[in-house]
Amino acid sequence: MQTLKEDLNINILVLDDEASIVSTLLQYLHKRGYDIVGTTNPDLAESIILTGCVDFLLLDINLGCTTGIELYRRVKEKGFKGKVLFITAYDIGDYQEELNAIGVNHVIQKPFQLYTVVEMIQKIASKEVKQG
Repeated sequence: MQTLKEDLNINILVLDDEASIVSTLLQYLHKRGYDIVGTTNPDLAESIILTGCVDFLLLDINLGCTTGIELYRRVKEKGFKGKVLFITAYDIGDYQEELNAIGVNHVIQKPFQLYTVVEMIQKIASKEVKQG
């Protein structure tokens, strides 16, 4: 069985304000064949995204000084055409209006099972679900 990376050549950026989550996701997704980079710094993440070297974002919603939603909105306005999956420890309903405004409804609630992240990445990347 081919990995999704072999099939779709997905380059993923992980952004979370918790270094342990970034580290865990980097290790787990790398072992499954994904090209992946991660950071806890939203400004660095934005710079990496705008280089064009990633095409899938795995973003925490609440990043302290900003939100993953705001970051996604900014990079999308600057030409990012890739896909996004949000993760959050907070009530998803608190962000539903903002998510609807950007045309995204893919959110995984923390704590999550790592295989759930892979399943959602595969669904989103294979265009089984639409994004704005």
